[in-house]
Amino acid sequence: MRLRRRLFKVLAGIFFGVIASLIAGVILLKADPKLRAYFFSPAHRLTYSLTIQRMREGKPYQDPFQSSGQEVFANGDTFRFRLISSGAGHVYLFNEGASAEGMVHFNILYPTPKRGNGSAKIGAGDQIESGENELGGTAETERLWIVWTKELLPELETAKDAAFANDGKIVDSVQADSLRNLLKKHQTDGQDQEKEVGNRETVITGNGDVIVSLLYLEHR
Repeated sequence: MRLRRRLFKVLAGIFFGVIASLIAGVILLKADPKLRAYFFSPAHRLTYSLTIQRMREGKPYQDPFQSSGQEVFANGDTFRFRLISSGAGHVYLFNEGASAEGMVHFNILYPTPKRGNGSAKIGAGDQIESGENELGGTAETERLWIVWTKELLPELETAKDAAFANDGKIVDSVQADSLRNLLKKHQTDGQDQEKEVGNRETVITGNGDVIVSLLYLEHR
């Protein structure tokens, strides 16, 4: 009888120890995005950075530098956006900001007829880069919408074609509202975002078929 009791106590101790370890592991995984990424291997990983050129009176000032987009920039500064995707799919980059007249509108920064040959398609491990874009118009915080989709979405292609037809801008309010609603719908679906300060990059990880991340660019 004593042997059975000891055996029961040993097995009970092992059982509760395993349960406690599992609970601690779940808590740790929830608290640390890196651990989640390691153990669950998110299907998609987007790594992006900006190359910034300071401008003074219309001329380059100092050397270009790489940034994750957290600095405060000046009106007239220019940037190039660079992104690497771990998975094949389609990438779009939209800028939502105000013109000098105060009108808020969307510009498509990628793809463009000259960048990606007008196609949003991207392969696993491929890198895309936007053209040079100026931070101008009203001094404010602009929104840079970063979009990755596994399959081609007609709504995004419609927005792209509308922008191509109007010098990169989406001027129709109905189309702009439709695009904004689509972006907001997918903005927070199952993704983590982490700044890598040393590399001056930002890494987005997500498990869904659509990943939308919002980068704020402040300029004065």
